[in-house]
Amino acid sequence: MDKEKLGYYEILNKIFACLIIIIALLAMNLIYNVAGGGSTTKSTTDEESTSENANYDTSDLNQVDAAGAIKLFDSEDPQVILFGRPDCGVCVSFLPIIKEAQEDLGFVTNYVDINEVEQDDTLNELLDMMDVKTTVNLNGEDEKGTFGEFYGLTPTVIIVKDGKMKAGIVGYKSYDDYVKFLNDNGIKAAK
Repeated sequence: MDKEKLGYYEILNKIFACLIIIIALLAMNLIYNVAGGGSTTKSTTDEESTSENANYDTSDLNQVDAAGAIKLFDSEDPQVILFGRPDCGVCVSFLPIIKEAQEDLGFVTNYVDINEVEQDDTLNELLDMMDVKTTVNLNGEDEKGTFGEFYGLTPTVIIVKDGKMKAGIVGYKSYDDYVKFLNDNGIKAAK
């Protein structure tokens, strides 16, 4: 072999050795993280866990559990109930719109943190009351069912009055679409 080909093979061998070292380092990093050694999540104290996401401050909403939500159904005035959770990115994005509409229209949003709801007969009763039919896009396919059947998809906003669920929405909505939904269902600005 001539010197030129020999130099070419030496360069290729060095590149190959570098690639093997990089792959080995990436594999070690992956194993370390999977084993939990490189976890980026911090443990929370009881105080910190009450506000799991600083961008998800629901303190100006009326906090209710499943039993509290059931009581709202009997109101003579339309009641807005938001089902959400602080670890839901869409909920975090939608909350400022909910708060702005609440302030602009002068109503109170009742909030159910689904992470805190007990899985019991009271919840089952609430889900049975959420009997309005809807279509939800799940993984690119439209699924039909009731809001109760889609419990867990967040954010979900329902409007209840006179013992019945009147309407609902699932997922993020623009401010204008959300206000239209509210207006169409009896939540209007005080005159």
